[in-house]
Amino acid sequence: MASRILVGTRKGTFIVEKKNGQWRPRLAGHAGAGVNFVARDPFTGRLWALLGHGHWGAKLSISDDEGKTWKWTRHLEKEPAGSFHYPAIIQAKDGSIHCVYSYFVTVDKAQKKSMKHTRFNEEWVKAGD
Repeated sequence: MASRILVGTRKGTFIVEKKNGQWRPRLAGHAGAGVNFVARDPFTGRLWALLGHGHWGAKLSISDDEGKTWKWTRHLEKEPAGSFHYPAIIQAKDGSIHCVYSYFVTVDKAQKKSMKHTRFNEEWVKAGD
């Protein structure tokens, strides 16, 4: 049975650990931010957190120290006239990252609604904005 659960919430990234028979949550970053997804990279052991900041844009953060710090962050979208929500992410066998999210953009006073797919690798995230 697992002794650690990674949790993304509207209040940040949490790691819930079982110690002495009790589960205890620990804030692991992004305090006050909506975190839609958090997982451990099976190849590197790093933590990935996917944040859906609505009009601030969807972004991805990576931690290599169990969430003590999030050294790398990159926006997936940073369109000032847009709104981006509900991101989901998966890693392919080749190591590439695939992300889908809702994509609402205002063009000529009309809101365009869609889903968007992006494909990238860890180095792209580490390069930052």
